Parts: sequence; C-alpha cells; structure tokens
Amino acid sequence: MSERKSIALSEPELATLLDEIAAMIQSNRPLVPELLAIETGQLGRLKRAAQSLRTDLEAGRSLGEGFERLSPKLSGQGKAAIQLAAETGNVEGLRQLAILLRQRRSLRTTAFVAYIYPAFTLVLGCAVLWFTVAHFQNLLQATEHFAGPVNIVTILSGYWWVLPLVALGLMVILLKLARLPGRFGRLALFCDTLAWELDSDLPLNKALPYAAQLAGDRQLAGEMPQWVQAHNAGASGPAQSGLPPMLKYLLGHLRSDTTVDASSVGIAPDAAIPQLKNLAVWYRQLQVDRFRWLVHWIPTAIVVVIGGCCVTSYLLAVLFPIYRELGEVL
Repeated sequence: MSERKSIALSEPELATLLDEIAAMIQSNRPLVPELLAIETGQLGRLKRAAQSLRTDLEAGRSLGEGFERLSPKLSGQGKAAIQLAAETGNVEGLRQLAILLRQRRSLRTTAFVAYIYPAFTLVLGCAVLWFTVAHFQNLLQATEHFAGPVNIVTILSGYWWVLPLVALGLMVILLKLARLPGRFGRLALFCDTLAWELDSDLPLNKALPYAAQLAGDRQLAGEMPQWVQAHNAGASGPAQSGLPPMLKYLLGHLRSDTTVDASSVGIAPDAAIPQLKNLAVWYRQLQVDRFRWLVHWIPTAIVVVIGGCCVTSYLLAVLFPIYRELGEVL
C-alpha cells in the first residue's frame, strides 16, 4: 500500500483542528462522528484533514498515529499533546500547542512586514547612490582642490553595489534572527507544560519527555532522557547540559517523589509548580523583548540611517554647484 501524502495545512488550520480535537476529548464525545461532522461542515484542506483522521481511526490506528501521518512536521508535538490528554485527561497540551501555532504565524507575519520598509528604503538608497556618485564624480573632477574626494567617489562609482549588497545581507540575517526568540517561547511552553503535568500527578520520568516533545525544542528533547536517568539514579542532572542556568537549577533540584520528611532534599513537585509558572512568564517576557528589538528598533534604525544618507547625498548634490560658484566669486 502506498504511503499517503501529508496534507499541507497552514498553522491557523492546524490550530483550529487541535482546538476541535481538544473539545472532543474534554467533553468525552466520540471522535469518529465528530470528525465526520467537521468533514461535512468544512471545505478545502481542513475537510481533507478531518477525513484523513477519521479514516485512520476507522482503520484501527490511534489518534496520535493519525496526526503523525497528517502533519509530519508537528508529529512529535501533536503526538505528545494527544498522549498527554489520554494519560492525564487534561487537554491543556492541545490548547497550548494551538496557541503556539497561532503565535508563530503572527510573529512570522510581523517580522516580514517589519522589514518591508527597510527593503523599500534600500531600493531608494541604491537609486540615489547611483545618481549622486556619478553626479559628484563629474562635479569634483572639474575642481582641482578636491583630489581626495575625487578618488573616493571614483572608487565608489566602481563598487557602488557593495554597500547595498551588504545592507541587503544584513537585513536577511536579521530576518533569520527574528526566529530566535522562538527559543524563549519553547522554553516557556516547556515550563508551563511541566507545571500542569506535575499538577496532574504525572510521574516525572514521563512528564519531562512529554514536556520536551510538546515544546518542540530539539535540545530539550535530546537531553530529557539523560535527565530522567539522572533523576532515577538520584543525581542532580547530567554532567553536561546546555539548558539555561535557572531551568537547569530547577530541574536539578526537582524531586521525583511527593513525600516530605526531614531527610527530603530538593524541591517537591508541588513547590516547583509556581516556580515553573514564574519561569515561563519570564521566558515569554524575554521573547517579547528580543522580538521587539528585531522587528521594531533595528528596522527603524536601518530606515533612519539609509534614509538620512539618501537625503544628505541628494542635498550635497544640489548644493555643491552653488557652493562652487560662490567659491569662484569670492
């Protein structure tokens, strides 16, 4: 049997589907009839996605396997959220994943729009530079007292394309860097997920891998087996860890048991829940601050610098003949 092709759902469509699945699980409604209702009431890719999940369930596959076949890119996150809902009866993981998908789409759109104006200013700057360099070269060559500027302008006339190319490369790099704040968002999702997992009395050796998979962070997912082994052995964590210091400290002192006695060392799960929530709030604030720099202050600075250079070059090109005539008169 040939492998079925995945359906290219957009992030808002995936979020809508996750919300629908969360509502079904929370209200204990049968999945197959509910998916059939979605299939009947929707159009396009969302209808095909509901049909795909319904077909998998009717074929005896689990909902996690169906979602994995439906969306391979989010297979780990979606499967973890569905398994968490099955084990804990809590659909918070599905809802958080839906929120993450909507935020990711919104942040990507914001970053794209933020760099449209610098790109437009860059095109304008190239046009002004092309005009003013040739103009300055003709003006300065007729003057004997500007040998240095003539040499500089001559060099610029031959390599005028270097500066716009550097500016364009800088904007591409900054647009790529706009994705980096997503790291803080994934850490926040990990902390939030781990907090409600502990609140649902999920064992720590299951809570850590599920939270890492749901967060969608490769580093977290790669390190969690080592953290589970360390907790099972009574250690404070793996010797080498790339986690942020505060999260590393909290996980290293987190106890697997809930008993409290005089010999208990570390942080009990109940006491760790508010700390994890506070850490999630802090990571989200870091995400907002970093993203504000990347999509507001840096594009604004690029526009101001390039626009200022364009205006200055144009004014000099206009005023230089007047200045030269005044110098000849005086």
